[in-house]
Amino acid sequence: MVLLPEEILLRNDSASVIYFAYGNNMSSSAMEKLGEHYEVMGPACLPDYRLAFTRYSLTWKAGVADIIQKPFFCVWGVLYRVSSSALAKIDEKEGAHLTPPAYVQKIVSVDLYEKQEQVDDKHLIRTTRYEAITYEVQNKNRDDSGRLVELPPAVAYIRSLIEGASENNIYSHYVKFLRNLEREKVASFRTGYLVMPTILRDEARGIPIVRMNTRMQYSKDHFCVLEHGDRTALAVLVHDPNLEPEICQLDQSIRHCLGILGRYVFGSSVQIVNTDCRAYFPLSINTRALSLPVAIASALDMEKKIVTLHPKNIALLGISEGDYVKILAPQRINSGQYVINSIERRVYAGSPAPLHKLDNTQVEYPDQSSVYVDLDGRKALNVEIDVTGVGALVKPSTRKLFTANVTRYGLTLGVGILAIFPIIQAMQVRLGYGNFEAAVVTVIIAFIITVIFTILDLRSKLRY
Repeated sequence: MVLLPEEILLRNDSASVIYFAYGNNMSSSAMEKLGEHYEVMGPACLPDYRLAFTRYSLTWKAGVADIIQKPFFCVWGVLYRVSSSALAKIDEKEGAHLTPPAYVQKIVSVDLYEKQEQVDDKHLIRTTRYEAITYEVQNKNRDDSGRLVELPPAVAYIRSLIEGASENNIYSHYVKFLRNLEREKVASFRTGYLVMPTILRDEARGIPIVRMNTRMQYSKDHFCVLEHGDRTALAVLVHDPNLEPEICQLDQSIRHCLGILGRYVFGSSVQIVNTDCRAYFPLSINTRALSLPVAIASALDMEKKIVTLHPKNIALLGISEGDYVKILAPQRINSGQYVINSIERRVYAGSPAPLHKLDNTQVEYPDQSSVYVDLDGRKALNVEIDVTGVGALVKPSTRKLFTANVTRYGLTLGVGILAIFPIIQAMQVRLGYGNFEAAVVTVIIAFIITVIFTILDLRSKLRY
């Protein structure tokens, strides 16, 4: 259902307006202060815009909310039906009457989300498209070069947004995004790269990637560390000149590891730090890798010197329980740079018992969104027992898999020698070889064949 702009002002015989609030007016306490009648229609999403803080407010003595047109992003808010007199009060509150105006009215298309009847324990969601009035900052804060510069909002202001979003059952991942903004440091507010989903993955080679039109020097095929609040994740940086300089595209596994959840992006930002650790090596077998935050194993598993993964993650890696995995985790050092620590452990699906958290709640164990490392392993990775948010890269250990199959590869070499030596002997006179030269040639040819067989065998098992 789409309402045309001229229909916005009409409902039955009384003048009313459909109004989309994405800032402080999401909360009922703010709307009540208007002293006018209003009707809550429900949570709504404004696609292809992102939330920004581009205006300094004398009231809050900090930045306040604005919307900026940006493909692939979305802004959540509350859709109201208000009287024309209420809209006049909102105009006054937003400074639309000033010269020049602080905010100006803007007509936007929003999707209203409505829960319908429950069927088979699932809520059916219906969306209805509306044309609504919202407000946009007229003169956005910019530096001398004309680049948009966002202003850190006050903690109390962000909390009012969280209050309004929670009160109106707005998409839970958007509320989490607002909570992350609340924790963002003033000095580093929006100084990183805005996060978007990865669209092209041609260069991934099994390892999660971050694509960006980089402004910094970086080493190709080396790991970088992404920081989002108190969380970190490992990735490989891929330069893409077609992206905007302030944008980076992150694989889904990296976003989840950093706590940027959901299939929508709202305006989360990350810092990116280069490392000296290579991710790819010449002639190496590029295996599938998972980006997962490190968690403490259950009481039954924490001293077993194993890594615990959800069975689906073990299957995703192309291995079986009892095989070895390699865990790589970043450690920040005094210079502000990172070193990458690694361990190798056998992987299991864990003991069949729920994990008890400090607040006495029980969670599924193992959960698909974490990698559970034993106490000794956490020490080797320099991840303290009370530290959360360290993102690790989990991948099959090709070295251990080769070691486990070395007998089979040795037999392949032996069979190759036995099969090739008679052929070389038959050609010995023609080639002018003695017995020693014939033996050396046989071993070299058998060794080359065995190496090729080994690589193909490992690739067939592990390659992403």
